[in-house]
Amino acid sequence: MIPLLLDAMEKPSTLAIATHDESKPLIDSLPGSALTNTKALSQVGLADAFSWARLPSELSDGQAARFMIASQMASPGQVVVVDNFCNGLDRVTARAVAWTFQKAARRAGKTVVALTPHTDLVESFRPDLRIETNWRAEPTITWEKEWPGTSQIIAELTYERGTIKDWHDLSPLHYSAGDPATTHSYHVLRHPDISHPAAVAVLSYPDLHSAARNLATDDAYRIGGSRQQAMKVNREVLKLSRLITCPELRCIGLTHHLIDQIIPQLNCKYIECATAMGRYSNFLTKIGFTEVPQTAHPTEAKLAEFIDVNHIDQRCLIDPVAFAAVAEKLSVRKAREIRRIVWHFYHHFVLHRRTRKPQNKTIPPPSDPRWNEAWDIAAKRALERPAFFILGPLENTKWHQPTHPASPEPRTSEYNLKHAVSTVNRMPLSSSSKPRNDLSGQLEKSQTILTNGGLETECSMSPSLTKRETPYILNRNDRQGSD
Repeated sequence: MIPLLLDAMEKPSTLAIATHDESKPLIDSLPGSALTNTKALSQVGLADAFSWARLPSELSDGQAARFMIASQMASPGQVVVVDNFCNGLDRVTARAVAWTFQKAARRAGKTVVALTPHTDLVESFRPDLRIETNWRAEPTITWEKEWPGTSQIIAELTYERGTIKDWHDLSPLHYSAGDPATTHSYHVLRHPDISHPAAVAVLSYPDLHSAARNLATDDAYRIGGSRQQAMKVNREVLKLSRLITCPELRCIGLTHHLIDQIIPQLNCKYIECATAMGRYSNFLTKIGFTEVPQTAHPTEAKLAEFIDVNHIDQRCLIDPVAFAAVAEKLSVRKAREIRRIVWHFYHHFVLHRRTRKPQNKTIPPPSDPRWNEAWDIAAKRALERPAFFILGPLENTKWHQPTHPASPEPRTSEYNLKHAVSTVNRMPLSSSSKPRNDLSGQLEKSQTILTNGGLETECSMSPSLTKRETPYILNRNDRQGSD
């Protein structure tokens, strides 16, 4: 048997030994840089910040098996030998880990010799050479020719429209666990052997103003103060605001399969996604999304430049209190400068969008309670500025161009509001609405807008005025394979 294995290996071959530091978090325990390590961990299904910050001893059995794969793939050796392969794991997790292992080994060009008593791992591991002893003197030797291109687990999944409860079941695993501001629909994959959802996607209505979207679509959705353009955005564009898979089944193509199931159910032209994790994991580009290069806002650029020029350790950006403390230790002139930059940043991205009031020439004193949120948002933005991805124009969806004629130009503000509600939402105008501070798009917000003025612009900012379902951008021809 040993000569047969040696003949199957490329010569000369060296043994790959897992080399990692057990005393450091995962992101620092591998021998590469932080960016290299995050990509290596993402390729084996450890693509979340919670896992990166844990010690190897704090991982679950499934996570530990995935981390061991990443450690062995980072070794310079070419042959990986694993005894009792996937023992101790439940059978669904074991099959998923086996699929991840063979993908990582083929990507790295390594040879893997795995010994296991479990025959259910064969289709997931996809071996080129299979040797079965079966307690006999003469083993059964099989050279496998071809295997299916997707994991067999995918065929066992069922898709359905979900609820907010499904999102809450997996939301603790998401780095931004809060609920989206506006929700269009929930989409779920389920596996019969797993009690919780296998994967959940949350689609939301998009932000009306997006420079990246305008760049990607040649200004086809630039609002410009037009109510009709705002309605067009809500009708033709959706936002993938949350996408999470359960830890057991990561890295087997769940996101690719879920997007495939979602698109025929939707009624839109484009899907967009803004995510900080997109810079460290390429799952979006694998399912057809295209990253749109973005230029930083001048205020954001000043913040990044100040951090770089003054050599502020980016680790302090994880804690806004530490960020503020570091800023206060600078010279009086630099401390005044960073406070002004942070406050301008906070006003542009938060206060102005809440109140629509111009910025004051002076900044508030440090005792102002709003500074806590200002430091927090500035630190997060500097540390994890989201990347923008877009998918489309979509095909094989329910989307169609509206056939009704364009509405005549409204003559008065009151007529404009009533016409928008009756034509788009088919809802009567309520006279007992209460003011709200969010942009949830409810009729109460529209009534408040009529009272406060600025009707046309603010009414168009209500995402829920359009009740049609809209799919996000996906170009099936540009896909680069499953994840």
